Amino acid sequence: MIRYSDYKKSVIAIHVFGNGDTTVVCLHGYGESGESFAFLEKYAGNNFTFIAPDLPFHGLTKWNEGNSFTLADLTSILSSFIPLSLKKISVAGYSMGGRLAFYWMQEQPGQFRSAVLLAPDGLHKSFWYNFSTQSKKGKRLFRFTMSNPQWLFGLIKIATGFRLLNKSVAKFAHHYLKNPAERELLYSRWTTFSNFKIDRIKLGKSIKKQKLKTTLITGRFDRIITSPFIISFSESDKKNITRIVVEDGHQLLNDKQAQIIISQL
Repeated sequence: MIRYSDYKKSVIAIHVFGNGDTTVVCLHGYGESGESFAFLEKYAGNNFTFIAPDLPFHGLTKWNEGNSFTLADLTSILSSFIPLSLKKISVAGYSMGGRLAFYWMQEQPGQFRSAVLLAPDGLHKSFWYNFSTQSKKGKRLFRFTMSNPQWLFGLIKIATGFRLLNKSVAKFAHHYLKNPAERELLYSRWTTFSNFKIDRIKLGKSIKKQKLKTTLITGRFDRIITSPFIISFSESDKKNITRIVVEDGHQLLNDKQAQIIISQL
């Protein structure tokens, strides 16, 4: 089921799966939508209600608030569907959605009963992402590159040739840079979600203070989100954080992983 909610000047699409008593907010990955979590309904729809919004510049959501999105925006949107002030919820975040979930946990850990992060972004501080979205010079270069990407294609080719960039990441970059419309979306999406900045120390303290059950699920063959930072973060609090490695790549929202995901919610 898809519901639509007016928010400021925008229209937000929210997918709702299942009718169980336990509420799970699902935050999707880059270029995807809330529909990515639909497969969970057939496995646990009687026990859980999955609330999966299409994030700005994704899916069926019509975002008209410029290139800015905050945690206050996210919680305000969800509050029209979930009484956030009255109950604890679970959160499931995949890839980019994992970064948003981490930030929410970092700032409002008392909101949650459990968290499942699948191939989560955010624990690794990317120089280029921070430069492109946090500094004036970086934003100008980013804007220029999205209009004139040729120099970046050349740099990617050289970096791949010298094995400074793995082929999976290079393929991922080409997919989203070769098309002008996709480049415009990339610019809007990166800048819009730049407010969700992860402070690993603060995040770790928030999880520990609330004794928040946190599960990190990673694919053994994932070449997009690599494991060193996830491993070190999980080992910093073995009492509250569990790391599970599955025989899969970066795309973990599939039937093979359904039972593992559900068991951790």
